[in-house]
Amino acid sequence: MCAAIVLLGIDKSYIKYFSSNSLERVFKYIAPLIILNSIIISSIITYLYGFGDYQLSILVCMIVFSFTLFLTSYARLNNQYGIAQFIQTGHKIIFFILVLILISLYDISSFSIINIFTISFLIPFLYIIKYFVDERSFKSYISFDRFKKIIIYGFLFFSVNILNLLIVNMEGLVIPYF
Repeated sequence: MCAAIVLLGIDKSYIKYFSSNSLERVFKYIAPLIILNSIIISSIITYLYGFGDYQLSILVCMIVFSFTLFLTSYARLNNQYGIAQFIQTGHKIIFFILVLILISLYDISSFSIINIFTISFLIPFLYIIKYFVDERSFKSYISFDRFKKIIIYGFLFFSVNILNLLIVNMEGLVIPYF
């Protein structure tokens, strides 16, 4: 969920924009945006919930998962839907297998489980190597004006998604729980 907030819908608008335009290099704009938003959101989360000991792990997970969420958009744009699905949700399977193996072999703590979760994100994240190889073949960098257009469309997708979540879950705000 935090990765979707970090990207602000850019993953969806990336598909929309480049489905009708030729691919261009966007990583020089995406990387600082993801890192800055991840730092802000992870700082807010660690402050609100008192997770000071886990701040670095939360930040790394947020950055890596935000990039993997962006990479799923790139894979879908290239008609690699199975790879995109593995990139997006493969970390759950990897995490489950790693936890089962490590619990049966060692006594692990909750901090170790967070680190295992971070490792499980890194395996699907290896798709970024293919993205860098493919991006080198793109002829040009995207201009800032066109990237700003992607951000605006992305924020529109993000706003509609958040409004949808609020409307669907409105009864939880209105009906009291006892």
